[in-house]
Amino acid sequence: TIIPWVESCWLNLGGPAVCRDQSDLDASEQCLKKLQQMEARGLLWRLGSLHDAMKKLYAVGDVGDDNHVVRVQIMTMHKAKGLEFDTVVMPALHRRPRGDTKQLLSWFDSPGDFQLLLAPFNEVNKDPSPILKLVRSANDRCNVQEVIRLLYVACTRSKQHLHLLGTTKHSVKGELNSPAKSSLLGTLWPIIETEFENADPGAPPAFDEEAVEAPVAAPRLQRLPVDWQMPAMNVYQGDGLRPEDTAEVPSIDYLWASTAARDIGTVVHAQLQRMAVDPSARGPEQLKALSEIATCQLRSLGMPESELKQSADKVIRAISNTLEDDRGQWILDPSHEQAMSEWALTANTHEGLKSVVIDRTFIDKEGARWIIDFKTGDHSGGSLDTFLDQEQERYNEQLIGYADILRLSENRPIRMGLYFPLLKAFREIPAGSLSSRGMTVDASSVASSDVISDVANATLTDESDDGQGDAKPIQTDMFSSE
Repeated sequence: TIIPWVESCWLNLGGPAVCRDQSDLDASEQCLKKLQQMEARGLLWRLGSLHDAMKKLYAVGDVGDDNHVVRVQIMTMHKAKGLEFDTVVMPALHRRPRGDTKQLLSWFDSPGDFQLLLAPFNEVNKDPSPILKLVRSANDRCNVQEVIRLLYVACTRSKQHLHLLGTTKHSVKGELNSPAKSSLLGTLWPIIETEFENADPGAPPAFDEEAVEAPVAAPRLQRLPVDWQMPAMNVYQGDGLRPEDTAEVPSIDYLWASTAARDIGTVVHAQLQRMAVDPSARGPEQLKALSEIATCQLRSLGMPESELKQSADKVIRAISNTLEDDRGQWILDPSHEQAMSEWALTANTHEGLKSVVIDRTFIDKEGARWIIDFKTGDHSGGSLDTFLDQEQERYNEQLIGYADILRLSENRPIRMGLYFPLLKAFREIPAGSLSSRGMTVDASSVASSDVISDVANATLTDESDDGQGDAKPIQTDMFSSE
């Protein structure tokens, strides 16, 4: 993933230093989150999609005491249904609504008589047929009633003050022109016409919507002082752990693994995280697009074009196997208590700060904490059970190290397992493998990377890389916490 590098670059350039307040920092964080979402969907490299996504980003309201909180909400009349506000402002009531587009087949369904009236599209350069005029007239009358209903809903959302804003023009004779009948102001006109007639003639002229809009001024360029330097980050300081309190998280050397295998593992991990967080990503339409997404992500990791097709197929097979497997569905189930994916932790051990990433963790119905590590290695030939036994033995100490770190912050049963998406296989690490040494429960000695945000200002690399595609950069939140 490239987003941690983008964030690190922004920090080193002094981005937070030019932010005026917390709202600017929140806006920059929203931007980074949007970029991360786009990268997960394989859209980051499409310039048009990137521009569209940035245009749709809006700053969140200021957060502070009651005197400084922004309390304005903008919504459609449909979304306002069922809500109430002290003050409601309805602007631009004089505007015409968007007209209905011409349809190939027009119809009107009479709810009382259970009759359906159909009319075909009229021929080019010919007047509409009588039946088509009847259908359009009936639909127009229904639309008018729907507008009245919506207008009633919007006006009754107000508890204290209701402001209706609209403009009209005068004819050359000085007479007041009526608004368009299809506008909301036209609907209200029989009631409020006298208000417009009695309006102060010396009031400022109405805004001319037909006038050319003035160009928006570009934001003023802000520069940091020449001698500015990035401040030193506050490094987490803890009491440390005694050597007997925690098992060392081993760092295993996997130089024998291919780059392609590691890249495949990175993409599989990213997609499993996405589907665990957002179950809608498992829908048929989303899965159809997975091939293109996986290809884009693999290409962004530098995979040669000659290997893209085969590697993307392997990613799809891993995801499909997981979603088809009962154990895989159970692991990704978002209803688990405290379910998290790619959980970054930092613990102060006797060797110093240790940072790890747990692929998947949750608490089951029996109250046990599960630690699941995804292994994207494949196997062909020989005994599958023998291969799984070897993998379990290889990563036994690694998961024990994860468990020891978690036991510093909570006191509950811990269960561990290895899941192999490409093989639809699962191996649980026996409970007897957990360290039986005495533990000192010290919540201050372990923290999520989201809390200790200034431990590092660069991308951390998971030391638990299994060499089979699990090499993943870890994003740390540098300037705020959630």
